[in-house]
Amino acid sequence: MISEYLQNPIVIATLSGLALGLFAVFIILVKTRIYKNELEDELRDARYDYRRLEDQLNTQMRVSLKAQEDLVSEKNNLLKRIENLELSLDTLSKKPGRKDLKNLILMEKTLEKYLAETPSASLLWDKSKTEAEQELKETETGLAPLLKKALSPNSKKTGNDS
Repeated sequence: MISEYLQNPIVIATLSGLALGLFAVFIILVKTRIYKNELEDELRDARYDYRRLEDQLNTQMRVSLKAQEDLVSEKNNLLKRIENLELSLDTLSKKPGRKDLKNLILMEKTLEKYLAETPSASLLWDKSKTEAEQELKETETGLAPLLKKALSPNSKKTGNDS
């Protein structure tokens, strides 16, 4: 009975069409499976690249942040150093220099020789020196020197006056 059906041209055409359709579906399934595997591989590679690039970006950001913190710290240290150097420069500029001391010593020796050679000038010198010392003492203490220091244009406004 089956053999009679198999000899019928309509059944043969139907079975051939069905076999051909199943073969086409099988080919499509195989190609779809291969394409799916390729897409999964690409997705896995893309995820790996994403993680790698994210790690690189995080590392770069940490390095940049550390470098920026170091630069800010170095800037603050340099600003403090500049401030200290300015204070040192101000202090050193107020101290008498070697040249000034040398001139004072030279003037003192010259004056000593002059007074030793001229006895009458010695008495006048001692009197003038005592008066000058008294005037100097008066200008260093009291209200007048304080007002002079406060109102002088050369006084610092930082409150670091010595």
